[in-house]
Amino acid sequence: PADRCSRPALPVGRLATRLPSCQRSRSAVTCRLSGTLLDEDNPPLVLPSGHVYAEAAVLRLEAAHGGGAFRDPRTDDVVTMGSLRRAYFL
Repeated sequence: PADRCSRPALPVGRLATRLPSCQRSRSAVTCRLSGTLLDEDNPPLVLPSGHVYAEAAVLRLEAAHGGGAFRDPRTDDVVTMGSLRRAYFL
């Protein structure tokens, strides 16, 4: 809604009166491996290669490889759980 969009204070505000209202949209980020939503319950983890996957997908990869380490599905590099970083989206 236009009433939720802030406009600059006068005198610049007068220039903006004829501009269209801004639109707000919501985005959702999903895991490339599992297709699940990345959120606070399933946080994104960054592999050393820079690829980002959902925590649940990474845990499944780790379990499938006997725990402790797994292969990056995109690069085939061996990845340890200690080398992962959590990503934050604003």
